[in-house]
Amino acid sequence: CAEIATRYRPAVGTRLGGDWYDVFTLADQRVVFVVGDVIGHGIDAAIAMSAIRQTLRAYALDESDPAVLLSKVNRYLCQQPRRQVATCAVVVGDLATGHLTIASAGHLPLLIRAPDGSVAMHGEGLGPPIGASVASVFRTTTAVLADGGVLILYTDGLVERRTESLELGMGRLSVRASQAVDPDLEAYVDALADVVERQETLDSDRTQLGPSDDVAILVVRRVADRATTMLNIEYPAAASELAKARSDVRRFLARQQIGGPTLQDLVLAVSECASNAVEHAYRPGERGVVQICATCDADIVEISIRDFGRWRSQRFVGGGRGFPLLDLLVDSRTVHTDESGTIVTLRHRLPQT
Repeated sequence: CAEIATRYRPAVGTRLGGDWYDVFTLADQRVVFVVGDVIGHGIDAAIAMSAIRQTLRAYALDESDPAVLLSKVNRYLCQQPRRQVATCAVVVGDLATGHLTIASAGHLPLLIRAPDGSVAMHGEGLGPPIGASVASVFRTTTAVLADGGVLILYTDGLVERRTESLELGMGRLSVRASQAVDPDLEAYVDALADVVERQETLDSDRTQLGPSDDVAILVVRRVADRATTMLNIEYPAAASELAKARSDVRRFLARQQIGGPTLQDLVLAVSECASNAVEHAYRPGERGVVQICATCDADIVEISIRDFGRWRSQRFVGGGRGFPLLDLLVDSRTVHTDESGTIVTLRHRLPQT
């Protein structure tokens, strides 16, 4: 399944525009995500936008290849007496596997934010705008949206500025997409939309703030079914990896609707165990890994932190601050140590809502 958040902000001084987003499900349960921008503003652009949106939906009843869909919509537009030109990106996604098929008609590349925070662009140069020529050819590319990954589709009003190159605007959006880490997707899309408001403030002395062009944003985060969700991740045993581990655990818990003090306590407990493994499980200079596994049912979350080291100096066994801290943060903990390494298992009952 997926979480979806959207925003639409008209240009300053206008009410009607040609930017749009759309989401609908195909007969095979794959989901179509669309964002587009009719060239121009006003009533003609708004009418064209509505016609394109409905035409694409109609063709999708019999066709699921996004490049073919764009080709059919393009021929439809080119046959109209008052031809309109538009850019458009279409993504057909299998949310069970994360497989995406992407087609674009002159649209800016979409972004995919991986669970580790890295951001990649996809779908650039796959075809010209629809409505430009009946001979236009459209192609597809593919990508994978990992569990916890975020797909970001948007129109050019989010990144284009009169005073700078498009590359600067794209770079600014990519940085914001990577750095914004709020587990609430609505807050995340607000952080993306804030890019345009802050920049317009810098570009203009106007007291009426807002984008100079329409902005449409469609953000999709892939999430596994809570009933079957399991976190299973592995990191090099290095202090530099701890921040990523905390971020991954925090994201997993947030997807289970765990928040507030409970989320913070669990993240701190995992961080303490992982830090201990990094510092004490392996001898200086020895390469090792730390594994973190977590499951969550209706009311219990269980998290295990495992290393494969044999160095016993200053481990949890024998005390230190580790056990007293864990006892404050979680309901129960167990430690099992043998020749293969150490596993610390944390269990905590979730508060009833």
